[in-house]
Amino acid sequence: VKTRYLSTINKTIMEVKERVINLLSEKLGYDKLEIKENQEFVNDLGTDSLDMAEIVMGIEDEFGLVIGDDEIMQVKTVGDLIKKIENKRMGR
Repeated sequence: VKTRYLSTINKTIMEVKERVINLLSEKLGYDKLEIKENQEFVNDLGTDSLDMAEIVMGIEDEFGLVIGDDEIMQVKTVGDLIKKIENKRMGR
C-alpha cells in the first residue's frame, strides 16, 4: 500500500511539473525541452513582473489555486513554483 501511495505521489508531481512547463512554454515562448527546474525566472528565462503576473494567473486557472503576492515573491526558480503548487494542492 505504501509503495502504491508513493507511486501516486510521484505521478502527481510529474503531472504538476509537466503542466507547469507547458504553461511556461506557452506564456514565455520557450520550447518545453528548454525549460528546466533549476532555471531562475528573472536571470535565466528573462521574465519581468508582467510575465510573472501572467504566469501566476495561468497557474491559478490551471490548478484552481490562489497564490498570494507574498508567496510568489518567494518563487525564484521553476522548481520553486512546482513545489509551491504541490504544497498548496496538499494543503500546506
